[in-house]
Formats: sequence, C-alpha cells, structure tokens
Amino acid sequence: MEEVILRFPHIGEQIFKLLDDKSLAESREVSRSWQQFINEENFYKQTIAKMIEEKKQELDKLGLRFPPIYYLAISGQTGLFFEALEVEKEKNPQIGKVEIFAKKWRWTEYEDLAIVTYHKKTWLHMIAEKGFSTICKFFIDRLENINPPDAYGRTPFHIAARNGHLQVCKLFIDKLGNRLPLDGIKSTPFHEAAKMGHLDVCNLIIATNLKNTNPTDCFGDTPLHEAARWGHIDICQSIIANIKKKHFWYFTNVNPRNVDGITPLHVAARFGHLEICQILLTNLKKKNPKSNNNLTPLYFS
Repeated sequence: MEEVILRFPHIGEQIFKLLDDKSLAESREVSRSWQQFINEENFYKQTIAKMIEEKKQELDKLGLRFPPIYYLAISGQTGLFFEALEVEKEKNPQIGKVEIFAKKWRWTEYEDLAIVTYHKKTWLHMIAEKGFSTICKFFIDRLENINPPDAYGRTPFHIAARNGHLQVCKLFIDKLGNRLPLDGIKSTPFHEAAKMGHLDVCNLIIATNLKNTNPTDCFGDTPLHEAARWGHIDICQSIIANIKKKHFWYFTNVNPRNVDGITPLHVAARFGHLEICQILLTNLKKKNPKSNNNLTPLYFS
C-alpha cells in the first residue's frame, strides 16, 4: 500500500474510497470518515516515514546509500517529495540547507550503476529531463553549480531545452542570463531547442539578448543550421529576424559557413525544405554559395 501511495497517489485515493474505515485503521475502532482520519492522524507523514525507513534498510543490506526520496523527485510527485523532505529534516536538520542535500544525494552508487559509470547524470539532469520545474527550482536554489555536466558535457539546461521544458529553461536563464553552457562538442541549449523544434524555448533564449545571435559548435554548425536541417520554418524565421535586428550587414550572418563551408541554405536544399530555402534566398546576396569542396545548394537540390 505504501508503494502505491508514493508512486501513484491518485490510485491510492481510489483504493481508500473502496475500503471501510475499520480495515484502514486496522484494529482500531473508527466511526469517523477516512478523510478525517487522514487529517487527524497525519497518515501521509507516518506512511512516508515508514517507507523511507524500510527502503533504507533494504538498501543498507545491498551496501547502497541511495535515498528513497529520489523516486519521488524523478517521478514529479512534488507534494510527497516535500513532505518526505520534512520527515528527513526532523532527523537531520542540515538537510535542505545550502548544498548539503544535493551533494549528499548525488547519483553516486545505487542500483543503476551503469548510468553513473557511463553517463554521470545527477538528480538535476533527470528532473530537468522530465520538466518538473518546482522540484528543479529546489535544487537550483541550493546548488553552487546549477549546471553540472554529464559524461558528454551536457548540462541540465541542455536536457531541458532538448525536451522543450520552457519553465525549467526559464529557471536556468534566470540564474545564467545570456551565458549559454557548452557541451562536449561546444553545442548550446539553443542548438538543442532548434534541432528539436521547440520555438518557445528558442524565443526565450533569443530574448536573453545573446552576445552571439547564432552560436557555433566545434563543427561550425549553428542553431540555424539545425533548424534548416530539420525543417523548422518558424525557428528559422525567428533566428533570421534576430540576426537582421542585431547586424547591419546581415547578409553574411544569415547564411553562416561551418568548418566544411556548408551553410543553412546547403542543408535546407539537401533535405528538401523548399520554404526555408525561399526564406534564406530572400535575405542573401550570394544565392548559390560554394562549400570548401565547391558544392553548391543547387547541387544538393
């Protein structure tokens, strides 16, 4: 029953409605309603405390030190997460203060050791990936490094942008401003959002007044390259409008070359995105630029 309450509280409530007060209170005589019993006996808190203790004992037998509260965090059960946190605070007043909570319960050793060994993800990566903004804010407010990289250099901000979680992205931007983090190939959250077609996240990042309106990764690819490759017309328009706003000589900036001399126009032509080609062509002086290998958009089309 405890597992049901913690993992699926809405199902737990349905189960409660089907049981009579006496069976729920076990051997105790109860003539009041079950909801009143919950309120007066603080049932949830007792259940959570019991579950945490049992889970700790179970993990101790395995030689692991991973907290059961983790399951509440990554499943987005905000209310139960904070209630469980209060239970833990009573035992350890340091929990919840500054960075101790997040440091102590970083992904270090638990059942899924492969994720730790090969990916080095933290709690914040997992929560940002699922878009749980309230719990994410709890960690961001308590961490010195709010954007730790995983094994590939990807930060929680990268993960949130890739999955289109606007509210979580706002949390990171509020802390980081217009400083976009780089992953292992120098790709930014802007690249990730443009690639996956998340217009609202792209516009949010553009609105931070980026120093570089169209940042490059280590291959020279920009968010405009990504949007053109995957056919996201609205994102292409948004990026181009921002470039034209910031650069007087925008003709060269609208169609940047990567390390191979490939431009967004090359990419759009290669993948058959006619409307994007038309948008780019109306903003270019060189209508058929050559790559380093003398390949043109016309060749790709």
